Amino acid sequence: MSTALKTLGAGVVLAIACVNAFAQGPAGHHGAPSSQRIDQRQVQQQQQIRQGLASHRLTFQEARRLDREQDAIRQAERLARSDGRLSRNERERLEQMQDRAAVNIARELHDRQYRG
Repeated sequence: MSTALKTLGAGVVLAIACVNAFAQGPAGHHGAPSSQRIDQRQVQQQQQIRQGLASHRLTFQEARRLDREQDAIRQAERLARSDGRLSRNERERLEQMQDRAAVNIARELHDRQYRG
């Protein structure tokens, strides 16, 4: 197995572990429905990226770009929740970021680029 594939495999495992840890939320988080929806969507989007990479519907570069977008959303959520709550404006901003990410994921999954 090539070094690039081993590195990619390790990255996938690490990303899945991070997503699972992230989905559990911070300690003391009681999981308001809107917060749960944001967390669930984040996990689903990350899974779509991993599945797209595994099925060769995404190139490595596309997956990396989409992963960076997911990282930005996670960072924005961490910042928004840093005061212990998620305001309506913060929630709406995160949902807009996720909407944009969903469009980007769908576009990349269906762009028919050569992945060979």
